[in-house]
Amino acid sequence: MNKENRNSSQLWSVLARAVKCSYKEGKPKLSCNRHFEANHLTKKVFEIHSLEQPAEIDENTLWLELVPRPVIHQSNDSLELPTIVSSLHVRIYKTLGIAKTTDSCMNPLLDVLTGFDNTGNVHLWFSEILLAHSMFFDCLYPGLWNELYKNFDDHPIENVCELCAGMTGAAGLAISLRKYSNIFKTSYVLITDGNDQCVASISSIIEHNSKRLLDNCNLDQPFLLHMDVKNIRWPDDSSQSSSSLIAELDESLIHRFDLIMAADCFFDQSYHFSMLNTINRLLSLQSGSTFLAISPLRGNSLHNFINLAYQMEQTYSWTVKLISPSDYLSSQFISYLIDESNRLQFTDSELDSKIGHLIAFTRTN
Repeated sequence: MNKENRNSSQLWSVLARAVKCSYKEGKPKLSCNRHFEANHLTKKVFEIHSLEQPAEIDENTLWLELVPRPVIHQSNDSLELPTIVSSLHVRIYKTLGIAKTTDSCMNPLLDVLTGFDNTGNVHLWFSEILLAHSMFFDCLYPGLWNELYKNFDDHPIENVCELCAGMTGAAGLAISLRKYSNIFKTSYVLITDGNDQCVASISSIIEHNSKRLLDNCNLDQPFLLHMDVKNIRWPDDSSQSSSSLIAELDESLIHRFDLIMAADCFFDQSYHFSMLNTINRLLSLQSGSTFLAISPLRGNSLHNFINLAYQMEQTYSWTVKLISPSDYLSSQFISYLIDESNRLQFTDSELDSKIGHLIAFTRTN
C-alpha cells in the first residue's frame, strides 16, 4: 500500500471508529498527531515551500507557499499566468491533534472528519487544491471553463463566495488573484466556513494576501478588490421546520454572488437540504450565475445531494449538472494525475476516486 493510500486509510479508520462507538458510552479520545504532509496528487499540481514564519505565529501553525505547476509545458514562449501573483500563501496547522482546541458535544472522532471540524485546518484537501489550480491554468480544465465562459458571456463575474473553505480558502484565494478580463471584473470575494478556527485562520490569510496584491497591482489602476471572511453555518436538516433550514445571512449577502464555489463538502447528508437553501439565497438571481464545486462521489452522498438539487430546479430556477472528470479535465492532465501516460481511457470510478466530479448549478431566466 502506498503512502497516499495509507494516509487515506488512517482517516477512514478514524471515521469508522467514530461511527461504531457512542460518545456517551466510550468518549473516545482522538490520538492523531501525524505531522502535516501534502498528499501525492497535491504535490503534482503545486510545488509546496515553507515560508519564513512570522515572529508572532503560533508554533503549531505553518505558512506555506503553493506554486502552481503548469503540468503540460509549452515549447515556445514562457507561460503567462492570468493572475496578479504566481502563487498562493496559506496557513495550516501542523498536526491533526492540536487543531482541536475546543470541546464539542459531538462524538470527538466524528467531529474531526465531518460537520464543523478540523479537517480543513490541517489537510490540503485535493478537491480544494484542484479548484484553486484551475484558476491558474484554464487549458487543463476545458469543461470547467466552458461552463464559466458560457454562463458569463454577457456579464462578468464581480462577486464571488467560497463556502466550506476550511482553514486555507485556497479556491477563493486563487480566484481573487485573477487579473481583470472579459469574464472577471472581481470586486468582492467572500470566503466562509462554519468553524471559528477556520474563520480566524482565513482572516490571517486574507490580511497577508491583500498586502501581496497591493504590492503587485498595477499602480496606474485603482485596487478595487475587497476580500472578506464570515462564519456561515447552516442547520441540520432535522433540527427545524423546512422553511427555517437555511444559514443566518446578512441582508447584504442575499442573492449577491455571481459565482459560488465549494469543494468536497457534501459528505454529511443531514445538511444537504439546508445547504441547498443557503446556496440559493446567496446566488444572484441573474441568469448565468453559477454554483461550482469539485468533489468525489463518496458513496451515495454526492448523488443524493445532486438528486435533491434536481428536485429544486424549477423552485430555484437553476439547471443542475454533474460532470465526470473526463469531461471537465484535459486528457493529458488526467494521464499526468493518474500516472499512466500510455492509457487513453479511464473509468469514471477510477477517476472519481482520485480526482472527483464537477458540480455546476446555473441560474436560468
